[in-house]
Amino acid sequence: MLLENTTIREVELQWNGIGDKGAKEIAAVIERNCTLTYIGLAENMIEDEGAFSLSKALMSNIVLKQLNLYNNHFGPLGTEEMMKVKRKKLDMIIVT
Repeated sequence: MLLENTTIREVELQWNGIGDKGAKEIAAVIERNCTLTYIGLAENMIEDEGAFSLSKALMSNIVLKQLNLYNNHFGPLGTEEMMKVKRKKLDMIIVT
């Protein structure tokens, strides 16, 4: 549904326990979707593997402006990966 979305601008998925597998699926959406401006992924047990998938997708997306990743389970590598995105995309708000 979100891959073909042309109208939905915001998606809130906090507290869904999507983990790294779900983060990879969301990353696929981020890479191809050109309407979402906000995605809420707080409290989803996303770890470094999911952070890497999201980071790669975020680098190619020019529409998404806010991503809430509050209280996930990134280690130092996942945190650094998100910081790379933040440094490259200064207009994007990433909450961790």
